[in-house]
Amino acid sequence: MTIKNKIFLSYVLLLVVPLLVITIVIYWESKGILEKKSIEQFHTVSELANQQFDQYFTDIENLSLNIFQRPIVQKNVSEPVNPGHQRTRDYFDKEIEMMNFLSGIYKLKPGISSIIIYGNNGRNYYYHPKKYWNSAYDGRQEEWFKKTVARDGAWVLSGKRDEKQLYNQYDKRPEEVVTFSRVIKNLETLDPIGVLAINVKVETLEKLAGVNTGSNKLVIYDQEGKPVVASIGLNPRLQGDEVLQVSSVSSFTHWKSTYYASKDDLIRESRQIRNVMILVTVLLLLVASILAHLITSGIVKPLYRLRVKMKAVERGEFHSGEDLFSVKRDEVGELTRGFNHMVNQIGMLVEDIRRQERQKREAELSALQARINPHFMYNTLNGLRFTAMMDGNHRLADLITSFVYLLKFSAKNQDSLITLQKELELLQHYVELMKMRNDQFQFRLKVDERIGNHLVIPFLLQPIVENAIFHGIVPSNQKGLIEVKVSVCDQANVAVIRDNGVGIAEEEQRRLLLPAKQSKQGENFNKVGLSNVYDRLRLQFGASADLKIKSSPNQGTEVRVVWPVIMKEREGQTDVERFTG
Repeated sequence: MTIKNKIFLSYVLLLVVPLLVITIVIYWESKGILEKKSIEQFHTVSELANQQFDQYFTDIENLSLNIFQRPIVQKNVSEPVNPGHQRTRDYFDKEIEMMNFLSGIYKLKPGISSIIIYGNNGRNYYYHPKKYWNSAYDGRQEEWFKKTVARDGAWVLSGKRDEKQLYNQYDKRPEEVVTFSRVIKNLETLDPIGVLAINVKVETLEKLAGVNTGSNKLVIYDQEGKPVVASIGLNPRLQGDEVLQVSSVSSFTHWKSTYYASKDDLIRESRQIRNVMILVTVLLLLVASILAHLITSGIVKPLYRLRVKMKAVERGEFHSGEDLFSVKRDEVGELTRGFNHMVNQIGMLVEDIRRQERQKREAELSALQARINPHFMYNTLNGLRFTAMMDGNHRLADLITSFVYLLKFSAKNQDSLITLQKELELLQHYVELMKMRNDQFQFRLKVDERIGNHLVIPFLLQPIVENAIFHGIVPSNQKGLIEVKVSVCDQANVAVIRDNGVGIAEEEQRRLLLPAKQSKQGENFNKVGLSNVYDRLRLQFGASADLKIKSSPNQGTEVRVVWPVIMKEREGQTDVERFTG
């Protein structure tokens, strides 16, 4: 893509992107506000529905109390019935008396479908303006009846059900009702004498709830979560949309009123705002395109000439005797001047790199020449070793061997990592030399046979052992013991170096881990101190490596070194076994 097209696109995006963001923000904010207001409105509708139901069934409860407390009910339901007198005049008089009473109660509250009293004495009383008693059906076996008996006087409100106890020979379809029921008790003995059931028409509850509210629907669920009043089925479109629902639970009936609404209908206004903003964005895009074309035309030409110079730099031409062209006092001019300065700086840096490469090669040559003198010294020491062996002084020959090994290892080793086997060989040779100088200590080494090919930084253990000799054993003026144990634990190498010397004070422990210039440690034979060991460990292995000193005056010292396991491929069996034991 050319710079002209990029600038053109940038101008367009600078206008389009903010407008799109603003459009999206306004759309989502308006959508959120509408949803919030709708939720508040729907919650109010649900609460109103619950209040209507609470008031209605409170009245029904008062009617139920009025019914079973009346003497006529107490008398006719509680007195025993003689099976031989069921068809007497007195029997029918009582039925007519109870029917007239229940008829009066029926008229007190609109919406009641029927009132039924099941007497424990075998007598049943009811009132329905158009239906009669179905002797072939026993309502006592229904679930609502059993729950009512179990509540022992407390009222029970059933869900929606079909009333089959009453029927009409011309319309045999059972009526959908909700039953408010309770046990009737003898007011004197408090013994249960029957069950009262007040059936309420479902259509009455629908009118109370006002479920038909346009495209939005209200559903009333009973205590078991089954719908009592529902009108979602009247609107198939609502079931296919993303639906917002708000619920509230009645404190009296414990029914849940849930208001359902289509989110698509709720956000219709916010979509209109979105469409207007999109139209504005398109118009501004056209304006931005024209402005971008005019502006980019004045920028492309000088940038094209700058590109020619950049091609020359790619060919290695870093220096130019004059400016490219008359530089203007604008951003493009600043870019041109900056480019010229950068090219000159790069040219000087290239020359510096070339000079440093020449100096590096000269230094490598000098280092190669400097190795001649160490080779002469190694050959001389080897001559002394052979002389000692010829004279039968094998102890001296072994010491010279150890000394030569240390010198060669210190001078030639350039590797960042070596095997533990080599590190242990170095330590053994060093200890042999130290015993010649001061045979005041005993040395023990225990090594896990599996770790001979594990990698470690050079001169890890030797400086710590040297510190134990000169700062722990020698100052004690007694025969000492230095133990070195190397093992593997939880995918990490662990080296523990202990001595029974004079110990180290806490302040001295901190000083030993300071950099050499701050700690003023005496130089070792390889100029490697404890602080250097710690720094090299962290540099090589990071935070997974650590070095800790545990000591106190006259209690000896323990240095614990931990670093991760890194394996080196074996080319044969190592001889690490000769260092174990």
